[in-house]
Amino acid sequence: MKKLLEEIKNSKKRFIYPQMGGMGLMLTNYTMYEVYKDSDKQLEIAKLIEEKFPTDFTYTVDFGTIFQDAIGLEMKKPERDFPSTIENRIKSIEDIEEIKNIDVRKDGLFPIYLESINKIRSCIDKPHMVAVVGPLTLSGELSGLEYILRSSIRNKEFFNEIIKYTSEIIKEFCLAAIENGADVVQISEPVMSIMRPSIYQNTVQKYLKDIINEINKKAVSSLHVCGDTRKYMNMMVESGAEILSLDQIMDMEWVIKNVPDDVFVAGNLDPVEVMENGNYESVYKEAANLMKIMKGHKNYMMSFGCDCPLDTPIDNMLAVIDAVNEL
Repeated sequence: MKKLLEEIKNSKKRFIYPQMGGMGLMLTNYTMYEVYKDSDKQLEIAKLIEEKFPTDFTYTVDFGTIFQDAIGLEMKKPERDFPSTIENRIKSIEDIEEIKNIDVRKDGLFPIYLESINKIRSCIDKPHMVAVVGPLTLSGELSGLEYILRSSIRNKEFFNEIIKYTSEIIKEFCLAAIENGADVVQISEPVMSIMRPSIYQNTVQKYLKDIINEINKKAVSSLHVCGDTRKYMNMMVESGAEILSLDQIMDMEWVIKNVPDDVFVAGNLDPVEVMENGNYESVYKEAANLMKIMKGHKNYMMSFGCDCPLDTPIDNMLAVIDAVNEL
């Protein structure tokens, strides 16, 4: 087992796994793209998080649309929230060919993001976590979710080509992130849970496994899938991911019984109902209850069902930290 995972498993306290990729923005007056375009601002936010609600990992302000941004797709860019893709123009093999020259070390905002990882890891002595979308999810962003799901059945040649392309560019970015100091790389593949398991298994799984295998050679891998993943749990385990991050809908008692002891599980406080809408007392109670349920399982890390909303109260983050440290 890798040194970091051994440290987590043998620690006297639970680790808190960060699913809060944008919360630090609210500690500043910056817009999201001001942060994306300036690695010093990323470092400033990481330091502010360390002051206000430190967890066991550092992380860059999440940039889940960095690929779409570099490709030049039209984006919705709110000042104080994550950007989203509003143009899904990659609809043919010819379209894929036109974007194959994207370099994740040189193009768009990739170099600044990689520099941000390096600066944070160099300045704060904690393991650094980076999240990146998975191949099916990125394909859905490039082509449109309905189009990509339909193509998996009706246009298999295109579907296979775009999954192959997105897998390669994701893998390259993961390796670049690791080279710049990332200790944990999470593949976020929320679309897995809306695709028929047999189709994902037969078309996408081998590419997911390849990405995770490359991560595992130099860092710790993690896989996050939204929704009810009971039917997908075997695939998630078989992916080779060393950490599985679970949605708030999942029963963690069921999860821990169906995951091998050498695979870590992280989750799964509700990021909206509990974290955003609760208060210190209610959040502490929920976190304490989850800690009680997972007592005795050394392969468990406290976390959230998905990214906490950007305006999650700091007191609620402190409630989770206090519950973990005190129980």
